[in-house]
Amino acid sequence: SALLIVAAAGQMQIQSMSGAQMRILHAAMDEDSDGRVTIAEGAKLVRRLRTALMLRQSAPIMQTMDTDRDGYLSAEEFRADLEHMDVKGKRTIEDSFDGFDTDRDGRLAAEEALPLFTFLLPFQKLDTDLDGRLTLSEFQEVAAERLASAGPEERKKAAREGRTIFAGLDLDDDERVNATEHYSYHSGIWAGIAALRELLGLADSDADGQVSADELAECRFHAKFGGSAAYHHSRDWIKVLEEAVAGLQQQQAKAKEDRRGGQKEEL
Repeated sequence: SALLIVAAAGQMQIQSMSGAQMRILHAAMDEDSDGRVTIAEGAKLVRRLRTALMLRQSAPIMQTMDTDRDGYLSAEEFRADLEHMDVKGKRTIEDSFDGFDTDRDGRLAAEEALPLFTFLLPFQKLDTDLDGRLTLSEFQEVAAERLASAGPEERKKAAREGRTIFAGLDLDDDERVNATEHYSYHSGIWAGIAALRELLGLADSDADGQVSADELAECRFHAKFGGSAAYHHSRDWIKVLEEAVAGLQQQQAKAKEDRRGGQKEEL
């Protein structure tokens, strides 16, 4: 029956993510090592993972703009590169530079530059009036292409979801989304934290606002876990963490071999 098919699919998803893997995820989130994970701790991991991904993706852009190779993007370097870009509202874009300089040192480190790069490309495509902020209708255009052939019900659902996301991004409640707020969406940080909230909500069996390693491992068997955003994001986070551990082990093994080689040469 259809119910058996659904149940089997859910069981396969559970089996594809082990309790040990969930404990690895828990350990990565447990910043203070007290055995309990909070939303705040988990959100820090989500931001780190998404930021690392965005840094890798933006590295070629940063390398091109950073002409003096000091690892920072100065206003002068940005202005010089902007002159060769085919974008509208260059003056607005140029004036926005200081807004991304969070430590006020007159230059942008690679992480500070991430929202600027998002502002230059995807944000500008949505900002039709070039005022540096997105209205709800402008923000909704991000899904326009995907919904081109959608039916009325799917369009209504997408509109509701868009309003929810927009409200969540609009941290200063000015009914506009600025470039920094939009970066949270474009980078996947907002979606990741939403999935994290779902994950910890499903796992928090004693409703104390914190999740133990046992609770997170048992969450795999929750009826709402399989196929959820919490499941898909957890799977992705675990994959990244496992790859990082494997890479570290390879580095350690190579260093060990190098030391052995050096000792043999001395002999």
